[in-house]
Amino acid sequence: MVKRLKHEFGYRFANAFPIYENDVGGPKAMYQTIHAADHPEAPVLMARAYRHAVDLGEAPQEFEIELGPR
Repeated sequence: MVKRLKHEFGYRFANAFPIYENDVGGPKAMYQTIHAADHPEAPVLMARAYRHAVDLGEAPQEFEIELGPR
């Protein structure tokens, strides 16, 4: 979906952020929320909001945040 938002819909930035369920065996990704934008600061703000909301400190390794040029 991220590739489609970029290539078919023309968004400059698109990133998936996993939403976790805290379970006895540890956090498991329940679904992905996708943020798409054209403004260069939008991915930076979304990544910060995501880290704050899920209290990860750092983004998990299973996805990359594409920040683009500043």
